[in-house]
Amino acid sequence: MPVLLALAAMPSAQADDGAVKPPAAVSDQVQSPGKAMMDELFQRLASTKDPEEAQGIATVIQRMWLKSGSDTADLLMQRAVAAGNAGADDLALTLMTRVTDLQPDWAEAWNQLANLQFKMGNEDDAVRDLAHVLALEPRHFEALVSLGGILQSEGDDKGALEAYRAVLKLYPSEPQVKKLVDKLAVEIDGRSL
Repeated sequence: MPVLLALAAMPSAQADDGAVKPPAAVSDQVQSPGKAMMDELFQRLASTKDPEEAQGIATVIQRMWLKSGSDTADLLMQRAVAAGNAGADDLALTLMTRVTDLQPDWAEAWNQLANLQFKMGNEDDAVRDLAHVLALEPRHFEALVSLGGILQSEGDDKGALEAYRAVLKLYPSEPQVKKLVDKLAVEIDGRSL
């Protein structure tokens, strides 16, 4: 229902001179309710003090990330994830690459590709794909957690701490990341003394 209200409140598809705007201008306006909802969810995630509420908000955000707007891309992603879970990593990689070709601006597709690359031992490719995710959606807390984990595994505790702190700016109630930040902060502060 909120989408219908947003569509009803949309300005007319006519320009000031009376000409009809091209469909792209209308589709850009249709996209804005989703962006506005995502912005609101991130504001709530950053401000809530209730860990259960934060988890619920994070889950809604994650579900929104899983929708590309293309049924084909969504189906290919589901099949790629299923293939990866079944151990068919080469097939999963082929499918995920097709997804990113079809939807190059879909941050979650790049995130899933990065996870698969990491699983396959391709850390450099995973980091490259995570950078792509964060260029498309700087608030992608899952990508930041993954980046922190990779940096930490490579011995870059300072870089990992930066990534984890970025997560806590977005999702302050994330319990596992809080523990990692507390641990790394003590280690890094102890080293610099």
